[in-house]
Amino acid sequence: MKSILALMFLVATQSAPPNRLSLPFWDASGARFMTDTYSTTLRESYPGTSPILMVVATRNSALPSFKKQSAAFSRLGDSVESMQLLYAVAASDTPVKSGYWLDQEAAQSLLGDETFRVVILGPHGDICRSSRTPLSSLSIRRSVAKCRRDAL
Repeated sequence: MKSILALMFLVATQSAPPNRLSLPFWDASGARFMTDTYSTTLRESYPGTSPILMVVATRNSALPSFKKQSAAFSRLGDSVESMQLLYAVAASDTPVKSGYWLDQEAAQSLLGDETFRVVILGPHGDICRSSRTPLSSLSIRRSVAKCRRDAL
């Protein structure tokens, strides 16, 4: 009886695991990555890097929210390199196979009943930020910085 109570206490006092996302994504050349291991994989090829992944999921790439998010990302310009920020698109309406991308099934999984979603992932697939509305360039910068601090 004591061992059962001790086990129940142990389970009850452990903190819940962080929200993680584990989905496949690809780069333009067709190399496959996973959202929860991409950072380790990329560090093998590019030592000293610590990338953060921003996934933009949409039901339709013509939606104003998707276009607004794309514009906000574009405004970051060359700073995405110093931020080590990867940008991946997940569209459930049409396959996207340029840049970093997720397939239509993954897009649907991310969206659920929503039409648009942005997720910023830490090096181990931890969800640092999730939004149903587009993030401004400043919000992206702040979210990436916070995600990097939280990953330490």
